[in-house]
Amino acid sequence: MPWKFATVDGIAIHLLYRGRTTLPELPPDTGRGHPVLGLHGRAGTAADLAALLDDLARDHSPMAFDMPGHGRSGGTESLGSVEALAELTLSLVARLGLRRVVLLGEDLGGAVALAAAARRPDLVAALVLASTPDRFEVPEEAIARLERVVRGRERRQFDRSGFGPETPREVFGRAFASFMQVDPRVQLGDLRAAGGFDAGAVGLPPVPAVVLAGAAASDAARERTRALAARLSAEVREVPGAGWHLFLEAPAAVAEAVRDCLAGVAP
Repeated sequence: MPWKFATVDGIAIHLLYRGRTTLPELPPDTGRGHPVLGLHGRAGTAADLAALLDDLARDHSPMAFDMPGHGRSGGTESLGSVEALAELTLSLVARLGLRRVVLLGEDLGGAVALAAAARRPDLVAALVLASTPDRFEVPEEAIARLERVVRGRERRQFDRSGFGPETPREVFGRAFASFMQVDPRVQLGDLRAAGGFDAGAVGLPPVPAVVLAGAAASDAARERTRALAARLSAEVREVPGAGWHLFLEAPAAVAEAVRDCLAGVAP
């Protein structure tokens, strides 16, 4: 699995990609199809997209990065807001010399992708947003629990409730591996960033978009996802059997949505 680091705004950003290996100081080769940049969700890492990158590499140039404080990227805290993460994403796009990039985001990563596209629609060919609501429901108790974890007063627990009922054991294993690579302080920042997101304040980027929702996600989560699709006038696709973690649970369905969204879109 090719990888490299790119320094963005003083932070070492870890990047996974597919395709021809390039020298460390050079960006990945994006000569096949469209460049696709994946953005993971809360408490996730770029490794969550490994199977998805493999699928997309057949006809596109996919890559994904660890947000600051996640996986192997630098930083000990989350940037704390969707706006700050969108700016970092646009800086990474510029650092990699990407044009007409497809932004592929899940959960918090979807919110960041939307905000980045709204700021620079000229750089974005399409948006594919998985499990991304118009706003996140972040209970105060969830924040209070993580604050106790950060202070060492409560043990951190891996939450399996967002997965579909028939999720294979190996998918949980990959999700748990990512979860353990993200410091609780970073998870807390992610949660606060999600709580501050409101798609109504972001704007509507004039680019093709598709929104994906797991059919096994909660009714409230699917309702918020459909609300975002309505704002974007975007197609909504429900993925049978999947919950909230579509990158891990249903990579083939996400890859199909990317290809369909790009049908007729010039590189």
